[in-house]
Amino acid sequence: MNKKAVITGVSSGIGYACCQKLLSEGWTVVGGSRNQPTGLSGNISWLPVDFNDAKSIRHFCDQCIADSADGVDAVVSCVGSIIPDLGICSENDMDGVIKNIQLNLISQMMLGGLLSNTVIRRQGCFVWMSSVATNHYYQGLAAYAAAKAGLETFSRYLAVQLSSRGARSVCVRPAVVDTPLFQNSGIPKATAAKWHPLGRIGSPAEIAEAVGYLVSDKASWITGCEFTLDGGMTALHGFKA
Repeated sequence: MNKKAVITGVSSGIGYACCQKLLSEGWTVVGGSRNQPTGLSGNISWLPVDFNDAKSIRHFCDQCIADSADGVDAVVSCVGSIIPDLGICSENDMDGVIKNIQLNLISQMMLGGLLSNTVIRRQGCFVWMSSVATNHYYQGLAAYAAAKAGLETFSRYLAVQLSSRGARSVCVRPAVVDTPLFQNSGIPKATAAKWHPLGRIGSPAEIAEAVGYLVSDKASWITGCEFTLDGGMTALHGFKA
């Protein structure tokens, strides 16, 4: 049976790299994003979706379900954006907090809920893109980090609920990766490289390699956990180099 995946956030960065990885292995991919990706070759169809809009998410999922009556083997969600907030106790930035929670958590819970039966049909796997910000302090990212921590908790709950049906859910937890999100941050690459003991930031292709493994049959006993890919950042945390 031909493997089929739904991948979100496919217009650039990690989502784009995940598309390239699975397409190169012969998967059929349904990609979703606000902007249509270019330069991808293989069996891919694209659907527009805005994960800030609940109606758009539901429409996207309805189309995925209609196009995949026999189910999908993987849902890889690479949606997410850092919306800086002014601080944990700021009363002036609740709009930023709400936007963070909507995009990075609520939209993902909707996606998981709406596509769970489609994944169960093939005893497939959800892969969610989290962040090392869940356990590392970054100024101005309280709401983003809280949302990603919530996503990890949701993934664990989903994993338990899916387990009796043979389906799985896992999170990938990257550190700094060379994506448009980082490139637009204004942080010099040389500065970010120093945060990682391996002396460089990651590449989208490296994250996609891990995702490719997690959605494969080789990872069939992996569920309810987080895969950290951080160039050694977590190992260094709490120690002085």
